[in-house]
Order: sequence, then structure tokens, then C-alpha cells
Amino acid sequence: MEPISEHDGIPQFSSDQVKLYGSPDKHGYKKFFVIQAPPDLVADYDMEKQYDFSKRPIHFYSGIDRFKLVLGHLIGATFGVSKKTLSEEPWATIIYEITKLPANYLWDGTRRLLKKYKLKIYLNRIPSIVTYAGWRYCTTKLSTGVFKTILEEFEKLYRVFYRIRKGLNRKYFLNMRFVAIKLMQRHNIQIPLNIPCLRSPVKLKELNILYDKLWTIVIKEEEEDLLNFFA
Repeated sequence: MEPISEHDGIPQFSSDQVKLYGSPDKHGYKKFFVIQAPPDLVADYDMEKQYDFSKRPIHFYSGIDRFKLVLGHLIGATFGVSKKTLSEEPWATIIYEITKLPANYLWDGTRRLLKKYKLKIYLNRIPSIVTYAGWRYCTTKLSTGVFKTILEEFEKLYRVFYRIRKGLNRKYFLNMRFVAIKLMQRHNIQIPLNIPCLRSPVKLKELNILYDKLWTIVIKEEEEDLLNFFA
């Protein structure tokens, strides 16, 4: 059984595949996500523990909860790696190497180190990692109100996407990091480290078009709801 995609280096399988072929762990996969299309799902494994792979991280997750986790990682609000782990190898070497990186190369340099040591699942946590290494001003400050608003805006985009995705000829939602950064930019949030939305210019163009289209639909529907309210 082959994964339908990857997220942060972790293979993702659809619930339909699981129904047909059984759980991915029966096919040799130790780390994986099982995903479904509907936007409202209840996780069968605590989202806060999903990266603790000693606890069999198999779960059906809510895309909204997943986005909240990614956003938390990107702003440096959540880390989830113990100091004990960071003092051991290969983390000790990674942290040391980060202290020697040029300030304008922190994201790319840390990304290369994580990929080198097969720790791609931590890419979105780079702001917390470089902060732990001693670098300052690498996290993003969001007020509770802005954080809540961004989550609400994501939910609007997410629900519209899954309602119209057949017409878009696209099965899965947009890259979570891309959406998180776009929504922060929408609120004029200054993002340290020059975190890229995507590395591929072709995919970036494609997602920008889709992102704008989703917002057009959201805004149009909100305007119609307002007119109906006062009708």
C-alpha cells in the first residue's frame, strides 16, 4: 500500500485505503497519518501527543485542529521537545550547528540540518528550535484576538474548499504552512526568519490562485448573508 501524500515527511493514507487494505502498520509503516475528507473529525489520538512516536501515532485528525497545531509551531508558541531530548544526539549537534549559522540563513540552515538528520517532521518548529539555540527575536507575537481570528478565517476557507473541491479538481486542502503564513500576512503580522510559504514557484503560484478563489467565495457568501439578514 502506497501513501497518497506526505506531510512534514510523514506518509499520509486515506481512510478508504485503510478500509480496503487494513492499517498501514500492517504494511511496514511505523509513522503515519490516516486522513479523511470531511472537515469535522474527532481525533482518536490526542493532538498534543501526535509527534510522540513511542505512543503509536495513528489518528484521524480534524484539519482545523491540525492547522492550529501548525500555526502554533510557526509562531513558536508550541515546541513539544523535552530539554532531555535536546541534550542528546543528534539534537545536541544540531543545536550547536545552529549557533554558528549566519542570522540571514537561520531558516534554510536549520532546515538543512533537520533533513540531514532525518528530522523533517520538525520543520515547522524551526522558530522554537533556533530560539532554544540562543537566537533572539525568532518567534512571532500574536494577540489572543488575532490568533482566534486567524483560526476562524481558516475554518471558513476550509469549509468552502471541501464544499467545492470537486469543481476544483483537487482532492486535498492547501498546504497548512502556506495558509498559516498567508493569514498572518493578511493581518500584517511580521514573521521573522523569512519563512517561505512554499519552495516551489510553480506550486506557490497555483496555491495563491486557489487561496484567492476561496476568499472570493467566502466574502461573497458573507455579503449575501448580510443582505438576507436585513431583507
